[in-house]
Amino acid sequence: MSDYMTKEEIAKMVKALSDMEIRPSASSPEEFKTWLEEYKDDDDVLDAYIPRISTFTGDDTNAAKYDIWRYEVLCLVKNRYTHETIKMAIRKSLKGNAAVIPMRSGVDATLDDIIDRMDSIFGSVFPVEALLGQFYTARQREDEDVASWGCRLEDILRKATDRGKVKQEDTNSMLTSKFFEGLRPDIKNIGRYKMDSVKEFDVLLKAFRIIEKEHNLGPKKETTPEKKSTIKPKQQVTIENKQIQQLTARINQLTTEIQAMRKTSDESNKEQIRWRRRDTYQQPDETILHRPLYHNKRRTPRSEIICWRCKQPGHYAIECTVRLDHSRKTIRALNLQQTFVMEHTTNLDYKSEKETDVIVQSDDEIDTVSDEIEVPGNVDDDQVRTSEPDSDSVEDAHDADDELQIQHQNEENDEAS
Repeated sequence: MSDYMTKEEIAKMVKALSDMEIRPSASSPEEFKTWLEEYKDDDDVLDAYIPRISTFTGDDTNAAKYDIWRYEVLCLVKNRYTHETIKMAIRKSLKGNAAVIPMRSGVDATLDDIIDRMDSIFGSVFPVEALLGQFYTARQREDEDVASWGCRLEDILRKATDRGKVKQEDTNSMLTSKFFEGLRPDIKNIGRYKMDSVKEFDVLLKAFRIIEKEHNLGPKKETTPEKKSTIKPKQQVTIENKQIQQLTARINQLTTEIQAMRKTSDESNKEQIRWRRRDTYQQPDETILHRPLYHNKRRTPRSEIICWRCKQPGHYAIECTVRLDHSRKTIRALNLQQTFVMEHTTNLDYKSEKETDVIVQSDDEIDTVSDEIEVPGNVDDDQVRTSEPDSDSVEDAHDADDELQIQHQNEENDEAS
């Protein structure tokens, strides 16, 4: 075998490079050699980088759907990544139950084996006839806009196309006719003229989106009645127990608050009574001739008589002669009492002297006096007792006497207290 390449081998290599859309810099043999070394290093760097694929778990979580995950893998196959790099990216993207599938296939499993295994577990299992029947019976829903209706219809047809039963060149006409047929009547009637001029599905979809926006024919929200949640017996018992516990706790709290309010009310009442008793004490007025109300006065014996009019002992109210006019002062009362005592003493001395004179006189003197004194016959007893004091002076004297007695009693009470 010759060490040099033949013309046929060189032609094949050039064709392979052109098919790969690679244009080497080969102006000279040394430059071509340098380019080959750099290209080899680029492949090593490219293989060292592991691309990222959307996470797929195999369940109904927020992860990507299987169709999207499979599409990303096929895109990597179309690029310059090697199968080993793509398999490493697949192992990193699979989580949960889906991560077990490549492990079961073994370490030596190829990329095609892994994709076929994933299709058998997570791929669509509907037959092509069922998919086509679903495609032809589909209609736009009331709560679905034009864009969502077109995407749903295209997704159904794509699944049938991947099975190889529908040709790729027939998909445009099928989507166009079915898209217009399945539209809601209000949108279809307005955009009916578009079917005559538009033959591309993407253009037709954009045209009907414009009509929907201009005429405000968006999705209609249906008001569904609220579903009554069915409560299981055990759950109902649990709810009732919780309600009973809450009511019991509330009752205990109210009971505690009521007891605290009662205690506070009793203490406030006692405090009011205490201050009320203090307020009943009054300072005595020295100018008023009545017995002051002492807070700690001595109790009078039951046998002692007390007048309810003047509150003084020794007589009844019917016999009371005490003046209740508080304008009289102590000095005036003492002066009246002193005047009454002096007059009373003078009268007594005068009577005693007169009686003595009558006893000493002889019969002759008596006759002489009787002859000299003429007593009229109509003189009554009041005119004869001209020396006796009048009733007002007597009452004033009694009042003064009573006032002195009250003053002496007050002094005794002060000394006793």
